[in-house]
Amino acid sequence: MYWFIFRSRPKTFSMNLLLLLVALLFPASHQIEEKVLKVSIYYEALCPDSIQFITKQLYPVYSKINSSLLLDFVPYGKANHHLVNGKWKFSCQHGPNECLGNKYQACGLARNQSQAQNLEFVHCMMSASNPSSEKAVTKCAPKLGIPMADILDCSNNATGDEILAQFGNRTHAVQPNIYFIPTIIFNDVYEFNDHWGAMSDFLTTACNALDNQPGGCNG
Repeated sequence: MYWFIFRSRPKTFSMNLLLLLVALLFPASHQIEEKVLKVSIYYEALCPDSIQFITKQLYPVYSKINSSLLLDFVPYGKANHHLVNGKWKFSCQHGPNECLGNKYQACGLARNQSQAQNLEFVHCMMSASNPSSEKAVTKCAPKLGIPMADILDCSNNATGDEILAQFGNRTHAVQPNIYFIPTIIFNDVYEFNDHWGAMSDFLTTACNALDNQPGGCNG
């Protein structure tokens, strides 16, 4: 078919090809306006700085510019994992309880609920007096619209181990290597100023990274 078009109408075909390339290289203005900012949060359950960022920066700002954000939660932190006799073993910065708390959140996030539900769940867990407790799961699982038992069962079997190991692989793959938790990354590219700006003033930093700022950026 394309050979026929080329032979019979070479100029038309060339013009169509040129227009296609222009469209790909220079998106229309309405496409730019729809751009969202991907925000990846590499965090851990018992880290005070992680708790501070999620509860005091991310959560309150989300209601202002939620339509412009694509949230990507990665609960793992400064941890390691390796296989022992075919089973994943984890070592976390704040001990075994943190590994369990990370796994609770990993299992919940793996249910692929809506972005708003995921944020409510993570915020609920990180606001708990003990984010690594079954009590926190009992309170926060409804934020995802799923039974508490689903998260607990996942965290107690190989499924939860595998999910957490995948988050670990993502964490260890970040370049440059993560040295601080939480680490905040915009659009899959680590920038020192974006990370530290987000830690102290997430609204301003996120809005500055957006091509088309939503109304929530104004106050």
